[in-house]
Amino acid sequence: MALIVFLFSVFFISGLFAAFQEQQEVTVEPGQEATLQCRAPPDAAVLLLEWNRADLSSEDYVFFYREDRLYPTYQHPSFRGRVRLRDPSSVGAGDVSVVLQNVSSRDAGTYTCRVTAGRGGSGGEHTESEHRISLTVATADPPEGTTDEGTTDEGTTDEGTTDEGDGGTGAAEDAPISPIIIIIVVSVIALLSLVASLGFAVAYRHSKAVSKRSSEKARAEKEAGRQMMERI
Repeated sequence: MALIVFLFSVFFISGLFAAFQEQQEVTVEPGQEATLQCRAPPDAAVLLLEWNRADLSSEDYVFFYREDRLYPTYQHPSFRGRVRLRDPSSVGAGDVSVVLQNVSSRDAGTYTCRVTAGRGGSGGEHTESEHRISLTVATADPPEGTTDEGTTDEGTTDEGTTDEGDGGTGAAEDAPISPIIIIIVVSVIALLSLVASLGFAVAYRHSKAVSKRSSEKARAEKEAGRQMMERI
């Protein structure tokens, strides 16, 4: 039983680590373009391409592309006119990467690319794939003569309003939990499960041994009593 738990834990942790390895890390400065890479099967037609961000609702998309056409009405207002395919002519070859223009701190977060591809027309085989990209927007150095609690170029403090006056969300709020922390937590849980299983196994064997010794002692005492009765 302990061996089964240990092997399951190893496979689970390996799969989790591999999944996090697939997540890309992209860092840009405010005002720059961010390329979010994603691939589809090169020998299949892209039927549906969805780009989302973790903090958006399921009905708001960063980019929505279907049947060789972009649907801007499905995009979140903050992304309309700022997201395009990196190379529309390469979609058929499996390149469904997008470019996010004029990046700001409000764009930081974890983006998910979901691709539905098909072979043999609408009635053929369909495949789905998913990729994650973590976008970090580097913080520019503050101007000389100002402190972290001082005023920015727009005359507001770090705790004040953003350019649009809505309080904004920084990269720290959207940043995903570190994969290393999750792997460590899962490893600790798996180790505790293994220790508990070994403890139960040892306790069970010990109880069986004690029960066996008690039975043997009882039989010996019974036999000794019988022999004494015979001598009498």
